[in-house]
Amino acid sequence: MEYSSNFKVLNIQEISRRNSEELKEEDKTFLKLNLLDFNNNPCSFMIFGKDKNKVLELDLKSLEDVVITFGVNYNKDRWNVNFIDIDIR
Repeated sequence: MEYSSNFKVLNIQEISRRNSEELKEEDKTFLKLNLLDFNNNPCSFMIFGKDKNKVLELDLKSLEDVVITFGVNYNKDRWNVNFIDIDIR
């Protein structure tokens, strides 16, 4: 299932991956996008690969409103939530 929802940006952290010496330069880090949902509950998305560039190019500010599209699926007794897209509202 795919959903879109409004969020407020808290901050963006760039985090080095554990096995970064074995990876290509663009894959050595990932972003952790910290947000507030519509009830002001904190949540975050991990963003990998070419999606990192799109998020960084938006030059997001704290408490800026964004619309995030994400996928939700249930597999082997676990819920998985995956970042799909982001737009400024």
